[in-house]
Amino acid sequence: MTATAQRMDGGTGVLAAESTAGHLLSATGLVKRFGGLIAVDGVDLAVPANDIVGIIGPNGAGKTTLLNMLSGALAVDEGTIRLDGVDITQRNAASRAALGLRRTFQNIRLFGGMTVLENVLVGMHVQTRGWIAGGIIGGWGVARAERAAVETAATVLTTLGLESCANSLAGSLSYGQQRRVEIARALASSPRVLLLDEPAAGLNSAEKREATELICSLPERYGLSVVLVEHDMDLVSDTCSAISVIEYGRPLCDGRPAEVLNDQRVIDAYLGTAVVR
Repeated sequence: MTATAQRMDGGTGVLAAESTAGHLLSATGLVKRFGGLIAVDGVDLAVPANDIVGIIGPNGAGKTTLLNMLSGALAVDEGTIRLDGVDITQRNAASRAALGLRRTFQNIRLFGGMTVLENVLVGMHVQTRGWIAGGIIGGWGVARAERAAVETAATVLTTLGLESCANSLAGSLSYGQQRRVEIARALASSPRVLLLDEPAAGLNSAEKREATELICSLPERYGLSVVLVEHDMDLVSDTCSAISVIEYGRPLCDGRPAEVLNDQRVIDAYLGTAVVR
């Protein structure tokens, strides 16, 4: 069976409505306010180890706000976030990244004037930030750490089929390749949980198929979990073992892809028509 078929037929994703205890990443009762607007209102999330969980909903539902809260880009007004049982609710984004929680963005944030390899090395700064201090002092250990980082980055690029682009400027790549480089940059830091914000946005049909295969392979290949925010329902249903739906910042529905994408509440609020798989 293909990676996609395996994910569709038998993931172990746990639904947000179930207990969040014992999961790699969990969130309970998350609330985010912007003045009088409640952007996220009582959302729970439970992400098992080595699995892919999707978050879907209409534009403005609060999906990216939720990812920003999980990653530490936005403070949590109410609720708790735990990574492998550790309360990280009050930790900043850098601290969460150091613990293994990394993300990509809806709008690509590569350094176009730097090479692909350099972009990936920038993404490894959490592990390699001692270089600056070490570089002032000098020493063989710093050089060894630099070589190890370059080797790690090169390995990730090869795994993602980007080895031929390593020395190309990131800004010269196709949109699909740039999306892949952004994922490579996150993977090079050995994350435990990867938050993907609309990785298929702007991709053509062939690139979407490649993205689906790549995302499906991540848990087994890298030993991580994925939280996926995406509007492409084919990609969501082919990669995720569980889906949580939010509307106006509130939980609407949770379940397996086939259940959620054919739920009348989801159809009325978001899809318009059932997605039969």
